[in-house]
Amino acid sequence: MNQTYLVLGVTSAYLFVCLMLGLLSYKKKISNIEDFFVGGRATGLLTSALTFFATIISAVGLLGISGWCYS
Repeated sequence: MNQTYLVLGVTSAYLFVCLMLGLLSYKKKISNIEDFFVGGRATGLLTSALTFFATIISAVGLLGISGWCYS
């Protein structure tokens, strides 16, 4: 299989999944700005923990790599 077709297929599948997730979330009603920012207070413990972990790892990676490259 040609490498170009593989990359094109994976990219197309990723974009399709993103589009479907966007269309599904578009159907949900957001009543006010608070619901937008806190997800209607309906996120579970696992989702909140993973979000927190990703935020911390992102910050540590950004600041750590910047400091490592500077030194």
